[in-house]
Amino acid sequence: MAAGSWRNWAEAELVTEALFQDIADSLVFIYSSDSAANSALTNKVEGSIYYNTTTNSLMAWSGAAWVAVGTTPGLNYITGGTVSGATGIDVDDCFTSTYRNYVLYFDGVGVDSGAEQLRLQMNASSSHDTTANSDWAGTTEYYISGAGSSVTAYIDIAYFELVGNFIKDSHFSVVVDFLAPQATAATQIYSKLATHYNDTEQGTVQLAGVKDETTAFDGFYLYCDDTQTMTGTWKLYGLVNS
Repeated sequence: MAAGSWRNWAEAELVTEALFQDIADSLVFIYSSDSAANSALTNKVEGSIYYNTTTNSLMAWSGAAWVAVGTTPGLNYITGGTVSGATGIDVDDCFTSTYRNYVLYFDGVGVDSGAEQLRLQMNASSSHDTTANSDWAGTTEYYISGAGSSVTAYIDIAYFELVGNFIKDSHFSVVVDFLAPQATAATQIYSKLATHYNDTEQGTVQLAGVKDETTAFDGFYLYCDDTQTMTGTWKLYGLVNS
């Protein structure tokens, strides 16, 4: 009997060890993560499958990594949530080998009336990476008593500045692309942010940066500078077939 095939059982047929193993090989196991599946399925072979309850995806072992089954190019939801009056969004264990690239969305408002920055740091092993090797450059288009623009760039600082002092008690939204955060290569990020500073002042920012080290990052920390906090909804997606 080939694994996964249909079998017509005879009455009172003896279930041998080989038949029992064949049945077990045909089951879909359920785990919460790739690491949990790796710990349990020590004898997996190419084509072994399990169901990931965190991402709601059927995963297959390629011989080297777990790959989502039956997916087409696009975004696959990983995790998300809401925050209220939070200094930031601190997420660990969200970047895995399942996807090479990821997209983060946040939509909400600042709480404090003071204008502050929005920053981003990478996480590794549940810790913020504060090494001063984040290099980035951004362009800002704004309207403050007339249209204007500016360019900002920094080398070797401890964070990515997604926007300068534009986050206050008003609406803003941001999208961040993470390129290969889990790979042992320099992680790149791209961000797009729009803020409705007030009825007469608005701005948009585009930024590109690189974390100049070969750490495999597994999370991120999106946060406000100083006393500013944020309220809103965030979602993280894996970019399929990227």
